[in-house]
Order: sequence, then structure tokens, then C-alpha cells
Amino acid sequence: MKTLQEIVTVTTNNIGITVKIDYQKNRISVIEPNQNYNSKKFIFAERGIEYINGWLNILDAIKEAIKFANDKMEKHLTHIDLNKIKPLELEDHNFRVNSSNFPERIRNGFKIRENGKQDIIEFTEGELKGEQLFTWEAAMRETAKAGKRIPTNEEFEELVKSKSDIKNVVCAGYRCTDGSFYTQDTQGTYARLWSSSESGSDAWNRYLHSSNTTVGRNANDKANWFSVRCLKD
Repeated sequence: MKTLQEIVTVTTNNIGITVKIDYQKNRISVIEPNQNYNSKKFIFAERGIEYINGWLNILDAIKEAIKFANDKMEKHLTHIDLNKIKPLELEDHNFRVNSSNFPERIRNGFKIRENGKQDIIEFTEGELKGEQLFTWEAAMRETAKAGKRIPTNEEFEELVKSKSDIKNVVCAGYRCTDGSFYTQDTQGTYARLWSSSESGSDAWNRYLHSSNTTVGRNANDKANWFSVRCLKD
């Protein structure tokens, strides 16, 4: 797979500037000075001249970083045909693992299969037969084993503006951290999709309802069981 983005740090006069190069969008973004740069020395300087000189040094470093990144981008683009780079796209169906060895159980009135780690479940009857729910850790583990990738929070932001941007939506409800299902009403009407982005001890996800076109976003405990939709290869 060709590199679409790269993060580099350029140091000028002991000031490190980190930039992100997006080859697909032909865009360079300045992220931040690195840890070797003591910003307090300039921000809280008592003497005005030291403050001004400090920020001039930062601007010079930023200019050098952008120049370096721009040169790198131009050289990179001469070796890449952007027309051959596939844009990010969600897969057409939710991610699943082989559950043939999962023992069958009944949890809160639902007949399911559950893996040995008890962090993946599969419905075994009704409209949702075959649909699976994962904790965040299980989702990250199993998609990596399968060579798949879950969208980041930012990628979801770019790819999904409304429910119509997700093909073959399955509202499988979700399972709470205590192992109970949210309510039986969530089956067939409500769904959550994990992203790969963490938010403190939680992780970002997208939620949707069968009767609404909008797609919401929030961060939830990683021990919840949600559906998973990967990016296409």
C-alpha cells in the first residue's frame, strides 16, 4: 500500500517543528514544536526583546520545516500516480470472525455464541443471526489479525456524513459493560460502530438509529460490545 500521509520533525536552531504531509490532498500541516523546545522561555519572558526573538526563531523554524516538507512532497509525487491511489472507503458489510468454535449460550434471553475471552458475541437466531458485537480491544485485536483496519475518528468524520454513507446498515443494538443488552428494543433499531481512536480510557464510536438519517458521535467505555465496520483494502 502506498504511503498517503507522513509525519516528520525538522529541527532548526534547536527548535523542532513537527509537520504532517498529506500526499493525497497535497497539504502540509504544522502540528507542534517537539519536546526539545522550551516554549515557556519565550511565552513568559520578562524582557520584550527575548519574547520577540523567541517567536522569530519559531517562525524561522516553521518556514524551514514547511520548505523541507514541500520538497519531500514534490519528490514523492513524482513517483506516485495519484489517480491510482484508492480513496478511503468503508467495506460493504460489518466485520466478522470465524465463530464455528464459539460455544452457544443464553444471555439475558438472547441465544448467542461467545468466544473464550468473552469479548466477542454472535447472535444465533432472528433477523440478526450471524451479526457480531465486539469490545474495543477485541475489535482492534481481531481486525489486526485479519489484516483489516477500523477507521479513525477523523476518517469516520470524513467518510460518514449521514446514514446513507454506510452500506447495508445493520442495527444490532449493543451490549453494556456489565454483559447485559441495552434493551431488546435496540435490536433492529439502534447500532454503534467502533472507531480505532481512543479518548482517554474510552474510545470514539458512531451511533445511529433505524428511523433517523443522522449519525452521531461520542466516546464510550471500551468494555462495551459494538459492531465493527472496516475500511476497504
